[in-house]
Amino acid sequence: MRKIRHICSVAAAASLTGASLLYYSASAMPMGVAGGNLTIPENDEEMIYVERVIGKYLSNTDYASLEGVCVSDAFPLHDLENSQICGKDIFVIYYQETVIGVLSVMECADSYYSVFRLTDVDCIQNAFDSKANIAFCCCNGESLMFDGSNFYNTQTGNLTDYILEDDSFVRLETLDSIYGSLRQYAGNNTRGYYYCLEGTIEPVANTYKYSKGICWAASIAAKYNYEHGYYKGGFGYVDAVNVFDCVEREYGSRPTGIPDCETLGLRHFGMYDTYYKGDVSATAIVAEIANDNPVLIDLKGSNKLSHITTYHSAMICGVEYNDDDSAMYEIVDPNCSTIQQAFVATNASESSYDFKYSPDYLAEYYSWYSTYSYRPENRTIGK
Repeated sequence: MRKIRHICSVAAAASLTGASLLYYSASAMPMGVAGGNLTIPENDEEMIYVERVIGKYLSNTDYASLEGVCVSDAFPLHDLENSQICGKDIFVIYYQETVIGVLSVMECADSYYSVFRLTDVDCIQNAFDSKANIAFCCCNGESLMFDGSNFYNTQTGNLTDYILEDDSFVRLETLDSIYGSLRQYAGNNTRGYYYCLEGTIEPVANTYKYSKGICWAASIAAKYNYEHGYYKGGFGYVDAVNVFDCVEREYGSRPTGIPDCETLGLRHFGMYDTYYKGDVSATAIVAEIANDNPVLIDLKGSNKLSHITTYHSAMICGVEYNDDDSAMYEIVDPNCSTIQQAFVATNASESSYDFKYSPDYLAEYYSWYSTYSYRPENRTIGK
């Protein structure tokens, strides 16, 4: 029986005990002590992973020195639809007294993986300022914060109309900067070469047609809007339904996220309709981003609790390729309103085989199985 009601309303590292790091996207001092160095308990492997990876995510930001950057304790992610804790932890990242980011961490086969996003939403900042008891939750693809009375979307900061009928399984914990400054780990940052698009890209929201998500159409729409400089509410803007309807008319039947439909959608809107069955290397992505061409990708994964196979489409809009053959990808996810970040640190120059993407909603994606809309002259793709 569902206990949540919605009336109306978005890195990988091997276990750090000797195995090699596989990065994806994110001080120990006693609570209340600010500015000290990090001292992590030796047996806290997850926190060891967090302090190793956060510098990667912040390396191209104003916080690259990690001076004054702190981290909260782990908050378990609650699945409201199934009234369970779903096996992911959420960490809040701070600069002094200001919330700057959210890190989602999962463990899989004795390795940790994560996704990081910068954020400045008021709901998390207000909870920190008041040292409120909160919980992080997910439901229907939305990332939420619960303060014991209200739910807030942590992507937008907006108050939602979710009502929790039974909160007995929810663990409310105080939001505070448990661990002090991470500055001592700034030396772990491997410097690299960062490539981003020339303009600002705006995610297009995923939605449903015939009771199925159409993230592939949302990704096509986001690329089209970017290439033409269109923004939501303005002239020329297209959304996921616009793309879906055009493909349905030309395809002659109900479209899905298969190569024939995705390439048809790209072709209809005048974009590269190239397709490669598989993941591609960081150097291939660099060649695309350096030419101001975001690349669409298809991902395969599963629901964290039910283990039901799920598929998703997203877009890569930025990449940092590092001297140690690791790479950071910036991802436009139709289920998220902000850019996500994820790392791969194993042979990134050759492939993205170790790519895993675990955002702060219930799904986790472990296979990048298709690549779309790269330039035909990019000879590094397909080899």
